[in-house]
Amino acid sequence: MKKVSFYAVTAIAVVMGFSSCSNDDPAEPLNVNWNQTATVHGKVLIQDNFEPSGTPKWTTSSAVKFVATVPYSQLAPGASGTYTVPSDKITYNATSGEVTVEVPVSKNNITALTLKVLAFEGEVTDYNGDDIDVIWGSKTKTTNALSPGEVAYLETFKYQSSSDYTEVVKKGDEI
Repeated sequence: MKKVSFYAVTAIAVVMGFSSCSNDDPAEPLNVNWNQTATVHGKVLIQDNFEPSGTPKWTTSSAVKFVATVPYSQLAPGASGTYTVPSDKITYNATSGEVTVEVPVSKNNITALTLKVLAFEGEVTDYNGDDIDVIWGSKTKTTNALSPGEVAYLETFKYQSSSDYTEVVKKGDEI
């Protein structure tokens, strides 16, 4: 009886597997129209020196990386999900901290960009003059609706306090 039950269950599973595959259509990628774009500018500044000098010292980092996204629904009616802007459409100047993103914009002019600075490594000089290895946390900013040809500016991503980073604990460090 066990053999009959096993074969019956196996046969049902195989039939269900074949029938479910025939009804599935492969997903087709959304064709994003890059004929209409907007440009978004931003800046990343880091206060990495907390010595009591009175004046904050701002710097930049070559370790900064970005992810820029746009809701698919804003690029094509009825689409869902999130479109990630290709990395070649994002430029970053590590000397000035300036970032520029070219964004595809829909004809209905409601496209909004979300730009995220990914967590990155750095160093901080604390109030005692000690250098500390840190991981700066990620931060996100979003634009309002963008129109074709528009140039928009994001508020500066400022990393300026201990709440913006986590100390890197190394083997042998005290906890």
